[in-house]
Amino acid sequence: MEIIDLIENNNNDDVINNKIYINYNNYWSKLWIYLKNIIQNNIIHNNRYVDPKLLFEIICKKECKDRVLNYDPIIKMLINNIEGDVIIDLGSGWGRYAVNLINNGIEKDIYALEYTTYGRNITQYFSYIMNNQIKSFFFNYYNPDFSMIEKNSDVFVYSTYSIEQIKNISIKVFLQILERFNKVKGFHLEPIGWQINNYHCSFNDNNDDNNDDNNDDDIKKDIIEKKRCIRVKYNTNLWSILQKLKNEKKIDILKVIKYFNGKGTLIIWKKYINT
Repeated sequence: MEIIDLIENNNNDDVINNKIYINYNNYWSKLWIYLKNIIQNNIIHNNRYVDPKLLFEIICKKECKDRVLNYDPIIKMLINNIEGDVIIDLGSGWGRYAVNLINNGIEKDIYALEYTTYGRNITQYFSYIMNNQIKSFFFNYYNPDFSMIEKNSDVFVYSTYSIEQIKNISIKVFLQILERFNKVKGFHLEPIGWQINNYHCSFNDNNDDNNDDNNDDDIKKDIIEKKRCIRVKYNTNLWSILQKLKNEKKIDILKVIKYFNGKGTLIIWKKYINT
């Protein structure tokens, strides 16, 4: 039996049937079908060997609808900050960053934690052709579970445009990580730059940005982003959660780069060690 069949016949997770799941699962299902067609038509096979880098490039191109997206700054920043024995990819999608890390020479085990069935399907196939370095598991931000990862491990945990989908993330996600693991370094690239100052803005369609707090360009950018994120029901509380953890001496925030990659603001933190 092919690995494709093994994966497809093993999708019995009890997932929540909500809009986020439906939208992303439908999106990844189309990518999954495209991937299957490539494999089954032997487009890139050579004696059953699949070049992971070539397949990755093909899938990225399809996902981006032939637009060229430069992931290099994100991957370089991830690689430069990786510490510990285990890497945790929160909301890993189809495994874009996990696979890219391995393609760039990272040899640590990567746990790709993902909500959608088809996102995990694609990740599992890449893992199959990459010596099972990626471990794919179902994950739900609203009911977090990290029991698949050995307790007291030293971990590097990251999210890239994943927490954005959770309007109000619970602090228990971070508390579980901090309590279960020994040394922890966190890395988030999420559209939350506006949360840092959280300027007042109006949501009356008849009002323009000149009626908001300030006409300063940076402030206007924050206000535009705040309006966008609230309109599409993106995350509104990640920054306040991290600040709460910092104030309670559970983490140290090491770096913040607003709008590091387009709309994404980069935040890097470490588990607080009382010396």
